[in-house]
Amino acid sequence: MFWRLFLAHLLGDYLFQPHWIVVNKRRIWVLSLHAAIHFVTMLLLVGITNEGAWIKLLVLAIIHLIMDWAKGLLTELPEINTTLSYVIDQIIHIMILGFVAYWIEGDLALTFTSANVVWLIYASGYLLTTYMWYITERIAFERDRTILAEINGARWSRMIIRAILFTGWLFAGEGLKGGPLVFSFTMPYLSGTYRKRAIVTDIIVTLVIAIGVHLTV
Repeated sequence: MFWRLFLAHLLGDYLFQPHWIVVNKRRIWVLSLHAAIHFVTMLLLVGITNEGAWIKLLVLAIIHLIMDWAKGLLTELPEINTTLSYVIDQIIHIMILGFVAYWIEGDLALTFTSANVVWLIYASGYLLTTYMWYITERIAFERDRTILAEINGARWSRMIIRAILFTGWLFAGEGLKGGPLVFSFTMPYLSGTYRKRAIVTDIIVTLVIAIGVHLTV
């Protein structure tokens, strides 16, 4: 159950959250729409026919709405570090996912088991290494316009590279062969001032997440 909710969270908070939702979250209808997208995504992945689950998923969506509303208020304070608040927010979201998953299953072993849900874990891994990491880097370097411009300019090439590297790491050492593929990309990936940082970051991120997937499945 946890992995279904985790994948739904990645989809709802990243892939299904366009920039206009991010910048307009202070409007209650936009924030409510974001929470509704989370609810529908969770409902589809958990199963509409899962008796009694939809009420617990609705509670989870409301908690998500409240947390995002509170985070919006906190990030307006000048002394609040945006990156730190983002990391803490995601950690709390994931912890709550675990509690709700246990609430739905009622069995700790079933809640976090990887049996029959391997595809959920792999899908989560690809989302983490590609789009989620792109958004995370944008938030981390939002005050450095030079780095941010390079991150945005190379977003697609780097996401493709990370997907290739991640696939390589998953094949027990084949990631070492995937490394040289990084250098087959020209513009704009290798043209920036911070290209070495980008290359090293992508290799490390994909390796760490691949190790996590291997340990999980």
